[in-house]
Order: sequence, then structure tokens, then C-alpha cells
Amino acid sequence: MGFLEAVLGDPGREVVYVKTDEAEVVEPCCDVSQVFRAEVAEAFRALGIKTLFRHQYDAVQSIRAGRDTVIVAGTGMGKTEAFLAPILEDSVESLGGPVALVLYPTKALARDQLGRFRRLADKLGVRVMVYDGDTPREGEEDPLRDAAPRDNQQRRYDKSGADARG
Repeated sequence: MGFLEAVLGDPGREVVYVKTDEAEVVEPCCDVSQVFRAEVAEAFRALGIKTLFRHQYDAVQSIRAGRDTVIVAGTGMGKTEAFLAPILEDSVESLGGPVALVLYPTKALARDQLGRFRRLADKLGVRVMVYDGDTPREGEEDPLRDAAPRDNQQRRYDKSGADARG
């Protein structure tokens, strides 16, 4: 007996509403080399991402067309990669100029995403930075900017700014 059946069968509990959804089957759509610039496709392939899901492909096309785009998908379904790919393509074309400002509602999410951004961006020579309340003010040393990792590892710093990886 599953959890839901146990709760529904318990006379000491009143269940007011139950909604269940069937898991959506998400199938691969197309090879990254058919969708992305060669160097961006290669960066994705180097991380083991060889194909896109349909929602990723649709999101990339929408973003490229300049439309406001909302990506709704389950955890681990590649939402970040879907909006990051067009940013990386523009970054490769921009010859070093600023391309995008990505805003997150929490510092923890921004820091989590930084690692994902850097895994792809580092392969392309694209610089990714975080600006938050811990970013030093003008004239202060900035260990995240001045010592940005290029070894595909996210560095962790203690409060003094020293590398805490050891």
C-alpha cells in the first residue's frame, strides 16, 4: 500500500482534496550541433549534453527571436541550459563586451547557478561573474573577480577572501 492509499484509508484523517498528475514523458528532440554554434555545441557535448528536449529547443528559438520566454519544466530538465545557450552564443560573438545580466531571487540560487554557468562558459572563454552583497566595493580586493577559476572548478572562499578549498 502506498502513502496516498494509507492516508485515504485512515479513518482518523480527512482528506479534502487530492490532485495527481501523470509524469510527462519528455523525449529528446534534436542534436545540439543542429541547434547551436559549433563551439557552443562542443561545450555542451564536453559536459555530456548531446541532445536537447523539445522544451529546450522551443525556448532557444523563442529567445533567439527576441521574445520574452518562460520555461516551465521539472527539476533537472535543463531549464538553465535552455536560456544559457543563447547567452553563450551571443557572448562568443560579442568579442568580450557585456552580453547579459541574469537575476536570481536568492544569493544561494545565484551561487548554485554560477557553477553551472562556469562549466560551460569556461570552455568558451566567456567570463561569468556574480554581483551581490558580498561583492567588494570599489577599491577593495575582489577574490571572485581577480582569481576567477579557469580550471572548471568553482572556488570557495572564507570570509577573509582566502581560497577555502585547501
